[in-house]
Amino acid sequence: SDEILSAPSSLIDFEFIKLLGSGISASVYLVRHKCNGILYALKQINKNYFKDFKRMEQVLRKRKITQNRKSK
Repeated sequence: SDEILSAPSSLIDFEFIKLLGSGISASVYLVRHKCNGILYALKQINKNYFKDFKRMEQVLRKRKITQNRKSK
């Protein structure tokens, strides 16, 4: 479903179901929103990965690409 949550959510609003994958910079979890039951993939980024500014730029670029895909 392409439904967008109307109010900002925090981690306590989600039930973590399982780890989908992990890498050097992040882990991705399958989560379920507690109020509406919708499943999401939640990406948790390692803070230490941001110590290098160039890495931060890469992550922000990836985020922008992901957002652009969702809007199409």
